[in-house]
Amino acid sequence: MISSQSSKASPRRRRRRTNTDKTAVTKLAEELARLRQQLATLRDEMVPFKVSKKDKTIKLTGWNLHIEAEWVDRMDGSKFQVPGTGNLLVGRNHKYENASNSVFLGEGHTAHGDAIAVVGGKRNTALGVASAVVGGVSNTASGSCSVIAGGAGNKAAGTQAFVGGGVHNVASGSFSFVGGGAQNMASGEFAFVGGGPMNTASGNQAFIGGGSTNTAAGNQAFVAGGTGNMAAGALAFVGGGSGNSASGTGAFVGGGAGSTASGPQAFVGGGSGNTASGVYAFVGAGRQGKASGAYAFVGGGAENKASGTFAFVGGGSNNNASGSFAFAAGGTQNEASGYQAFVGAGGHNNASGEYAFVGAGRQGKASGAYAFVGGGTANKASGAFAFVGGGAQNTASGALAFVGGGPGNTAAGNQAFVGGGFHNRASGNDAFVGGGIENQASGAQAFVGGGSDNNASGQKAFVAGGLKNSASGWYAFVGGGARNTASYAAFVGGGTYNNASGDSCFVGGGVGNKAGGGHRSGTFAFVGGGSYNTASGSSAFVGGGRANTASGLSSFTGGGWHSKALGRSSFIGGGNYSMALENYTSMVGGCVSQCKQEHVAAVPRPSLIIGQEVREIERDLEEMQMVQENSQMKAELEIQEAEETEKNWGKQSSYMDGSQARADAEYTLQIEDLANKRAGLAFQKAEERARILQDSAGTR
Repeated sequence: MISSQSSKASPRRRRRRTNTDKTAVTKLAEELARLRQQLATLRDEMVPFKVSKKDKTIKLTGWNLHIEAEWVDRMDGSKFQVPGTGNLLVGRNHKYENASNSVFLGEGHTAHGDAIAVVGGKRNTALGVASAVVGGVSNTASGSCSVIAGGAGNKAAGTQAFVGGGVHNVASGSFSFVGGGAQNMASGEFAFVGGGPMNTASGNQAFIGGGSTNTAAGNQAFVAGGTGNMAAGALAFVGGGSGNSASGTGAFVGGGAGSTASGPQAFVGGGSGNTASGVYAFVGAGRQGKASGAYAFVGGGAENKASGTFAFVGGGSNNNASGSFAFAAGGTQNEASGYQAFVGAGGHNNASGEYAFVGAGRQGKASGAYAFVGGGTANKASGAFAFVGGGAQNTASGALAFVGGGPGNTAAGNQAFVGGGFHNRASGNDAFVGGGIENQASGAQAFVGGGSDNNASGQKAFVAGGLKNSASGWYAFVGGGARNTASYAAFVGGGTYNNASGDSCFVGGGVGNKAGGGHRSGTFAFVGGGSYNTASGSSAFVGGGRANTASGLSSFTGGGWHSKALGRSSFIGGGNYSMALENYTSMVGGCVSQCKQEHVAAVPRPSLIIGQEVREIERDLEEMQMVQENSQMKAELEIQEAEETEKNWGKQSSYMDGSQARADAEYTLQIEDLANKRAGLAFQKAEERARILQDSAGTR
C-alpha cells in the first residue's frame, strides 16, 4: 500500500534535475566501475589458492610459490636486498632478521646471510652463505656452503665443510668432512674423519677412518682406525692398533700397540712398543724392537736393536746390531758392533771387529778385524783374522791366530796355531800346538805336537809329545817321553828326565841322561841312551849304559856302568867303574880300571879292587834307593796332578770327564809300583853281592 501511494504521489513531488546531480552520478558510476575492476583482479589473483576454514589449510595446486627478498635502490644507483625479507618460515621462534631468501623449518632456528636452509630440528644456526642444516639440535653451519646433516652440537665452520651427524663434531677446514661419531674434528683442508669418538684430522687432506682418540696431523696423513693412534708426518700411515705413532714423512705403522715410526719412510709392521726412527728403518713385529740406524732392519723378537746404518737383526731377544751393515740373525743378548760384523745365534756373543763373525754358542767375542768364532762357550778371537772354531774359553789374540777347539786354549802369537786339547797355549809368532793338555809353544815358530805339560819356548823349538818336556833353546828338539829338556839346538829323542843343555848336543833316550853343560858348554855332546849318563864335554860321547860320564873334550864312553872318560879325547869302550883320567887315554873295557897315562892301562891290587868295588856297590845302592824314593815321589806327584785335573775338569764337566785323568794316574802308579819292585830286587841282589865281596875281602 505504501508503494502504491508513493507512486501516485510522485508526480506531484518530482523536481527538475540539475547539473550538479549529473556530476555526482557520474562519479559514483566511475567509482563503481573501478571497484568492480579491482574485485575482478583480486578474484583472478586468488584463483590458485583454495582455503578450507574447516581444515585451516590453504592449498595451491598447479602453481609455483615464488618468494623473493625485497630489493632497494641505493643513492649510488645500485640495489641491495633487504634483510629479513624473502624467507620461508615454518615453525616458531625463528630469527630471520638478518636472513634473506632462506628457509626455516622447525623451531628456534637462526640464520644470517643469503640463500640459507635450516630444515628440521631445533635451535640450529646457519651463518654461512648458502649453508644448510638439515635436522638435529643446536648445530651450527658457519662456513660458506657448509652442511650439517643432523646430530647435536655439531659445527661446520670451513668453506664447504660437512658434518654428517653425531655429537659435538667440528669440521673447520675448507672442504673438510666428519661423517659422524662424537667430538671429532676435521680442521685441515680436505680433512676427513669417518666416525668414532674424539678423532682429529688436522693436516691438509688428512684421513681418519674411525676408531677413537686418533690424530692425523700431517698433510695427507692416514689413520685407518684403532685407539690413540697418531699420524703426524706428511703422508704418514697408521693402519690400526692402539697408541701407535707415525711421525716421520711417509712413515708407516701397520698395527699393534705403542709402536713409533719417526724416521722418514720408516716402517713398523706390528707388535708392541717398537720404534723405527732411522731413515727407511724397518721393524716387522715383536716387542720393544728399535731400528734407529738409516735403513736398519729388525725382523721381530723382543727388545732387539739395529742402530747402525743398514744394520740387521732377524729375531731373538735383546740383540743389538750397532755397526754399519752389521748382522745379528737371532739368539739372545748378542751384539754385532763392528762394520759388517755378523752374529748368527746363541747368547751373549759379541762381534765388534770389522767383518768379525760369531756363528753361535755363548759368550763368544770376535773383536779383531775379520776375526772368527764358530761357536762354543766364552771363546775370544781378538786378533786380526784370528780364528776359534769352537770349544770353551779359547782365545786367539794374535793376528791370523788359530784355535780349532777344546777348552781353555790360547793362540796369542801372530799366526799361532792350537789345534785342540785342554789349556794349551801358543804364544810365539807362528807357534804350533797340535793338542794335548797344558802344552805351551812360546818361542817363535815353536812346535808342540801333543802330550801334557810340554813347553817349546825356544825359537823354532820342537816337542813332539810326551809329558812335561821342555825345548827351551833355538831349534831345540824333544821327541817324546817325560820331563826331558833340550836347549840351544839340542836334541832329546825320548825317555825320561833327560837333559840336552849344550849347543847342538844329543840325547837319544833313556833315563836321567845329560848332554852338555849349558850355553856354549858341552857343544855337540852325545848320549845315545841308558840311564844317568852324562856327556858334558864338547863333542863328548856316551853310547849308553848306566851312570857313565864323558866330560873331556871329544871324550868317549861306549857303555857299561859308572865309567868315566875325563881326559881330552879319552876313550872307554865299556865295562864297569872304569876311568880314563888323562888326555888321549884309551880303555877298551874291564871292571874297576883306571888309566892315568896316555895309552897305559894300570891294574890296581886285588884288595884295592875289592874295596873300590864295595864302595861302588854302596854308591849303587844309594842311587837305587834314591831312584826308589824318586819313583815314590813321582807317583805321589802324578796322583796329586790327577786329583787337581779331576777337580778342574769336574768344574767343566761339559768339556771332559776327570775320571779319565784318575785312570791315567792309577795306571802310572801301577807302573811305578812295578819299577819299585824291580828296584827292590836289584837292591837285594846288590846287598848280596856286597856281602859276598866283604866276606871275600875279610878272608883275604
